[in-house]
Amino acid sequence: AEDGIRDCLLSRGLGDVYKRQLVILSNVDRNSFSHSNKKLGIEFDAVYTAEDIGTYKPNPNNFNYMTNNLRKTFNIKIDEILHIAQSMHHDLVEAKNHGLDTAWIEAVLAGEVLARDLINTPANYLGPSELEKSTRELAHEFNAKFEVITGEELIEKNFPMIHAVGAASGNIPKLIDLKIGSSGPKLTLVGKGVCFDTGGLNIKPGNSMGLMKKDMGGAANVLALARAIMGLDIDLQLRVLIPAVENSIAGNAFRPGDIINSRKGLSVEINNTDAEGRLILADALSYASEDDPHLIISMATLTGAARIALGADLAPFYAGLDSDATAISEASVAAMDPVWRMPFWDPYDKLIEPQIADLDNAPAGGFAGSITAALFLRRFVKNPEKYIHFDIYSWQQNSSVLGPKGGLTQGSRAILMALDKLLSI
Repeated sequence: AEDGIRDCLLSRGLGDVYKRQLVILSNVDRNSFSHSNKKLGIEFDAVYTAEDIGTYKPNPNNFNYMTNNLRKTFNIKIDEILHIAQSMHHDLVEAKNHGLDTAWIEAVLAGEVLARDLINTPANYLGPSELEKSTRELAHEFNAKFEVITGEELIEKNFPMIHAVGAASGNIPKLIDLKIGSSGPKLTLVGKGVCFDTGGLNIKPGNSMGLMKKDMGGAANVLALARAIMGLDIDLQLRVLIPAVENSIAGNAFRPGDIINSRKGLSVEINNTDAEGRLILADALSYASEDDPHLIISMATLTGAARIALGADLAPFYAGLDSDATAISEASVAAMDPVWRMPFWDPYDKLIEPQIADLDNAPAGGFAGSITAALFLRRFVKNPEKYIHFDIYSWQQNSSVLGPKGGLTQGSRAILMALDKLLSI
């Protein structure tokens, strides 16, 4: 029975079925699905398949394949797809009538919808300004504080690396800042918001550039997590920082061999302009640390090395404390949100130290690329013990029972379920 239910979960599920008991979207044939589950003695109020929700079409007024197709085209409310027709005791019930945690499900689902819509939107319709607009709307929904630092103001306010990466694009760079909450521990989420990545002057080949609309997947993931936290009204002081840029090519693009000073005062030698994500995150992490949060979590589609090591399904993460790593690993199983711990391996620190500047953004040799990127980021955090970094892919390569092809969250549900241990709340 468990397998039958899990086959129907959206995107690796939205929670442990015995704790969350969620059944929603499936990408399997309706008849074969119904037949297989009847044999298991499981029936559902409704099963929505990929055929129901339609396939994604690049219409500028209708990018969100879930939000518009389900809520508008079919006039289906979230409540109507959060029902389980049968409990583990084989009683035909609605989830709410059994006291199940439908608030958790709805909050996570709303975040998942938001992230997928953002990631799936083509870059000609979602640049730094549109990412700012989506974050501003989220802030408005929950009466959160919202600020943005834009263009040349980034230089004036000492965010030189964010400005350098985004300077060549006609879509000006930004640092987006959302804050909410006045009590509880401080949690700051930092998401990489590279809305399109050409690779810069170290230009990507065509087959590597094709998916680069998703290079803001880190930003989408932290917004999904923030949406869930705010929806559940968790007592903490939440901050979201998103450096939003396009890594483009023009006469004013930053170059290999350049040395750029960072907000923290560390100088960085540019050995590859396609290692830009860590540059913008570094300035944002320095800024985050100035507020002395209890925990900083960064999420980024950062390295190809992470995909070579673990593939598309597993998101590697790095944690300064073993206890935090254990909490996330255990929560990832319950949340059906697979992650895998990687080490902040101190002996590799020397790999990110070039002969000229303080740091190297792309160490030669290519060994341990995800680890050296994480070590680079750690240099910009005031308290490394309370820093967690996720190097995610944020993309479902092919439609399957795990979900439709396209953007998705990775790690955010695991973090949400682990928050009580990470922050002692």
